[in-house]
Amino acid sequence: MEIEPKIVASLDKYVQSRHELLAAIKAGESNRDPFTELSEVIVSRQLDAEKAGNRNQKGWDLERRDDGSTVEVKSVSNRSCQFKNGVAITFPPMSSDKHHDQVAVVTIVDFQPQMILVFTENSAEQCFLDKSLNERKIDAAKHEKFVLTEGNLRDIWNEKLDFSQYSVKVIPLLWKTRP
Repeated sequence: MEIEPKIVASLDKYVQSRHELLAAIKAGESNRDPFTELSEVIVSRQLDAEKAGNRNQKGWDLERRDDGSTVEVKSVSNRSCQFKNGVAITFPPMSSDKHHDQVAVVTIVDFQPQMILVFTENSAEQCFLDKSLNERKIDAAKHEKFVLTEGNLRDIWNEKLDFSQYSVKVIPLLWKTRP
């Protein structure tokens, strides 16, 4: 069975664009998802942080220059017409080699980064205590403190929910677009 030429041509464009994006963010050798790499670059610039020296660093991706705190970077992608994805905010114990001080979540809507939500363990626990935000149970064995659900993300997108009220640092990104 032959693959349709339109599919092949679209894949060729994607491959070229992917290579260009990764080269632009100086991650041309990466095999990871481009949004993962882009998210780390965006967060490192917004928080004035350096990437971990070891790309396989357990538990955190960035170290802040101002105070040496460590940041795990996550991204979550959705379409503006249908939010299906959420993300767990985890904080392993201090004694763990996977411990980090902050979790930065880059929200991506319609393939464009929209904002960064920076959680501390305290702010994640504040979110968990608000029962109106809890659509899912946390998995304590995985050190989850809060699950940022697709419903939470949809409400943020529709400007019905502001996480800064829970001491979460909210950083809008300059290229935020609205449908």
